Amino acid sequence: MEKAKRASGSGQQYDESRQGYYWNDHIRAEQDALDFYKYDEKEAKKMIDAGYGAVQTHINDGIARGSGMLVALNNNGDDGMRILKEESGSFFSLKRSVQTRQSYPTSLMGTLALLRQTHFDADWYSKGNSATRDLSLEALVANKNLVQIIEAGDKKNVLRADKMGDRVGKQFVIVGGADAYEMIDDIKATKASLILPINFPDAYDVTNPYQEWYVNLADMREWKQAPANPYLLSQAGINYAITSQGLKTPDKLMEKLKMAMEYGLTADQALAALTQNLHRFWA
Repeated sequence: MEKAKRASGSGQQYDESRQGYYWNDHIRAEQDALDFYKYDEKEAKKMIDAGYGAVQTHINDGIARGSGMLVALNNNGDDGMRILKEESGSFFSLKRSVQTRQSYPTSLMGTLALLRQTHFDADWYSKGNSATRDLSLEALVANKNLVQIIEAGDKKNVLRADKMGDRVGKQFVIVGGADAYEMIDDIKATKASLILPINFPDAYDVTNPYQEWYVNLADMREWKQAPANPYLLSQAGINYAITSQGLKTPDKLMEKLKMAMEYGLTADQALAALTQNLHRFWA
């Protein structure tokens, strides 16, 4: 997948830069992953060697990111064999687009407000209330029956994203929650499914007594407790799938998964998080 190109220039931009689209450039629901798709055999081989069979991909840019696609990792075939699903989900995040310099939103609160308003506007637009076309809102309406996936991040943002979804009538599948073990009852109460990163922190080098003072207690606690997160989510009955997002290289997945198993995650739970749990999102 091609990377989004950063907007050039400097200075404040207050108005939208595109005609016929939503008034905020960070809403890019019209983006279609298929239009940016380019199979990279070299990168695919790394993932195949690490045990991956398929990838879920999308344009990793913007607050509304458009539709994603499901691609089989097959270096011996062609794109006709590789593309399993051209539109596999509608993707969102709490991060601004690099493709625009438009100033708003400038805060997390503003981002959530923009997402809410965008969904309200899409509902209004779908009823034929607009005298002009808006390609971004049209795409949101067209993709409303796809799986709705939002990249949230930490435990509190998982809760915020779910609350926003409740407000607009959507149950998001939420990417995040690597620290969900700290608020597990609240996370469970959302009834949301998670796509869970397992990029647990590496052990800190404390062999130098002078440098060890720079490692704070919160970081040490995270290093100690984070590998238990998948097990605790499983015990709480929270549905989740595991993602390689945040790992330095694809082959780190099994290394981190083994760490989680040392903290109580069973082989059956690990297998489910890699296969059938993910399938439930798209069933």
